[in-house]
Amino acid sequence: VGKFVAAVLVSAGRHPFTGTPRACRGDTVALALGQRIVGDGLRIIHAGAIDEPALDDYLALGAGTIEVVVTPNCYDTVRVLSGLLKDVDLVLAGSRAESGAGSGLFPYALAKALGRPVVANVLDVEIEGAEARVRQFLPKGRRRGVAVSLPAILAVHPATQARLGYAYARRLSGRIVEVSPANDGQ
Repeated sequence: VGKFVAAVLVSAGRHPFTGTPRACRGDTVALALGQRIVGDGLRIIHAGAIDEPALDDYLALGAGTIEVVVTPNCYDTVRVLSGLLKDVDLVLAGSRAESGAGSGLFPYALAKALGRPVVANVLDVEIEGAEARVRQFLPKGRRRGVAVSLPAILAVHPATQARLGYAYARRLSGRIVEVSPANDGQ
């Protein structure tokens, strides 16, 4: 039996009024949920520029190391990330990006490329063997429990309870490293 591997995908957020780079709210709650599941063993992955200023906020929120797959705008991000994530048991992402297309389709496209199930509107998750037990947000404040076989993709709802504290010292001590899809980042 191999070691359980989880990753969270983070994107570059932008303040809606000033356009200032920041961590995307949806991705920060996915980060918090991932840390609750696996602690420091969580892989944090960003596809984009290695010098993206928004990544500093993720470091300050507890991402010890961020793996960056440098992808110019013309690259197929789903194809690039699916190569990097093929051996990951659980992939978490925010429901939608704050900048760019931001349609919320990325988790579905990634799940299709990897041939995995996807669960949307995730509020909480517990791992039990080869299964994830998920609590899902439904309209009108209702909740539903579902079980999904691993490996899987989870799109985390923005209402997920996130307890991340911003620490400037973590921002300074964190690392941003470049990886390629051919390299598993180790």
